[in-house]
Amino acid sequence: PPPRGLYAAAIPPLASMTPDQRAATLGPDPQPCPYLLEAAAPLKKRARSVSPRERTRGPPRAARAEPPGPCWFCISSGKALHLVVEVGTFFYVAVARGPVAPARHLLIVAVEHVSSTRHAAAEDAGAAAELAATKKRVAKYLAGEDGERATLFFERFVPMRNFAHAHVQAVAVPAASATDPEAADSAIAAAGSRAGLSFVEEAAAPPGDAIEPYLRLELGDRVWEAAVGGGASRESVGVGREVACALLGVPGRVEWKACVAGEEEEAAEAKAVRVAL
Repeated sequence: PPPRGLYAAAIPPLASMTPDQRAATLGPDPQPCPYLLEAAAPLKKRARSVSPRERTRGPPRAARAEPPGPCWFCISSGKALHLVVEVGTFFYVAVARGPVAPARHLLIVAVEHVSSTRHAAAEDAGAAAELAATKKRVAKYLAGEDGERATLFFERFVPMRNFAHAHVQAVAVPAASATDPEAADSAIAAAGSRAGLSFVEEAAAPPGDAIEPYLRLELGDRVWEAAVGGGASRESVGVGREVACALLGVPGRVEWKACVAGEEEEAAEAKAVRVAL
């Protein structure tokens, strides 16, 4: 037999019938449809719940763009969770894939998809406070028990056609790098020159709502920053890592893909850092 749905498809709609056809179809005593009133009733729009965090913060100063596809750094994507050390409110800490130095190269990554740490701070002052506290704890861990190491922090913000996700990299370097101005200056100048960047020391965050592309490095009490634009956008990708490798004397570890370990080794490294941090 034909499917029952074919019978329903053969019934003409009441709206297209003449009064006589409608009366013949419905019969002398038609029953009212129980769904008409519900269908005609306007739907009430449910109010969106507002979190306490949203009540205390002002309007965002920078638009948050959703990634067009799965983002490696979005913790909600579930990618490489074995690298994660700890998760905070605004940022999480993870060991770096393909580290400059195993267990001494960490990432501080935004939990939500935001373009830079400055965008995160512009949206919520709590993000800036948490980032500062996290960097302090990371630097203490990387310094070692005897304080024989310093921490090089670097962050690159360049809008990309696909997406950009805020993260700060932290690499343990010799403590002498923070006290010897010439060592840091020469390493940064050389790496910047190859990428077409001009670094300015102790650059402050730009005022106002506009956040321009930047590359920022911090070592001890010193801060260097360069504006990134034009042809330098692509070349600036590896500058921070190149500086770290120069200070450590390991130029062979500039390419992170050549330093990737197995997943079991990465998970063990994350576990060790989690205990120590």
